[in-house]
Amino acid sequence: MKTWKQYILLETKRMLKSLPGVCLGSLLLTACLIGIFTLFQLNSSRQESKSSPVDIGIVAKKDEPFIDWMITTAEKIDNAKYTCRFQRLEEKAADAKLKSGKIDMVFLIPENYIASIINGENKHLTIRFGNSQSTIVSFLFRELSHAASAFILDTEAGIYSMQEYYEKHRLPDKAEDELDLNLQYIKEIVSLEKGIQTEEIATEDTTPLFQQYLVSALVLFLFFRGLACSKILAVQNRAFQDKLAQKGIGYPQQILARGIAFFITALASYLFLFILAGTIMAVSPLSIPNTICTTVRGVWEFAFRCIPILLLSTSFIQLAYEITEDSMGGILFLFFSILAMGLCSGCFYPRSYLPQALQAAAPLFPVWQACRYGLSALQGSFHAPSFLYMAGCLALCFFFMALRRRYCAHIQTHI
Repeated sequence: MKTWKQYILLETKRMLKSLPGVCLGSLLLTACLIGIFTLFQLNSSRQESKSSPVDIGIVAKKDEPFIDWMITTAEKIDNAKYTCRFQRLEEKAADAKLKSGKIDMVFLIPENYIASIINGENKHLTIRFGNSQSTIVSFLFRELSHAASAFILDTEAGIYSMQEYYEKHRLPDKAEDELDLNLQYIKEIVSLEKGIQTEEIATEDTTPLFQQYLVSALVLFLFFRGLACSKILAVQNRAFQDKLAQKGIGYPQQILARGIAFFITALASYLFLFILAGTIMAVSPLSIPNTICTTVRGVWEFAFRCIPILLLSTSFIQLAYEITEDSMGGILFLFFSILAMGLCSGCFYPRSYLPQALQAAAPLFPVWQACRYGLSALQGSFHAPSFLYMAGCLALCFFFMALRRRYCAHIQTHI
């Protein structure tokens, strides 16, 4: 036991000598991650600004009364999330703008549209979308157009039923009553907003995108930090491992000793990162609202809560260099495996954007569970399922490392 402790101390001293280089690499990695997530945030903001307001082209004869009704009805829906911007256009110009993406949809209104409903001619209103239009706005307008068509068909059915009833019973004033009923239907359509009530309900487990990106950046930083650790985690030669085994430090104990030493080194750079973050917060009004990170003390509480993520990342980094037994191989393995897990776990964009299959598989990735645990830590809570999952991954990492080292030693003895 004493020899094992001495080995831990020696490994820790050796790794700490490379700490300045690791911290410098961590700073460069932090700058890269900030740049990447800034680009994603700018892109998201650009997409949001592009989708609102909704540009609608109107193709109709001049002085068509239906245009005023449509614009008035849209403006009366006060709680609508998307505002509508209408443009009077010729049909060819409207199609050209629709193809180029300058407008979202086109309303083609036939001449005397309202009069056609009243007199039973029933001309059709056409709404055109671009075939690549897949935003939520276009989806809602498609559904609304279907609902409006169904409503008009129902009114037509009501008018026809009235006509049959009057003819069957030979009732007087058929034309006048038909006109009154048509006008009543039109009045109901024009005042449609009176029959629509919009409400907002606060949903549970809704986390702002900024908080999600912040935690994703921290998790990716802790994992990608291993790219700067190839020197301190280089696999020792087989003769040295065998000699340690002869001194009573078995292969699993060697793995655990190096893991403890690497965690201490990683913890030092981790503290350096949060000292930097706390200093910035102390000298500036920077804070993260609705989280525990509104004060310097809260930042350190968040750092303490995220230590399990640090443990998971150090074990995964150590596993990468142990199974590849090569510095360059470990770097490549780390880079591509973490990048793939980040993409599939929604670190770069909301998980809802992923295909259904990947959304279902995302909880199986350690990065996803680490992000989920980090979000809970940011809110000052503890997510037990993610913690247990990360603890299981940590145990599996050390199990595979010990199994591989024992297997390699067994192969060496039989050569």
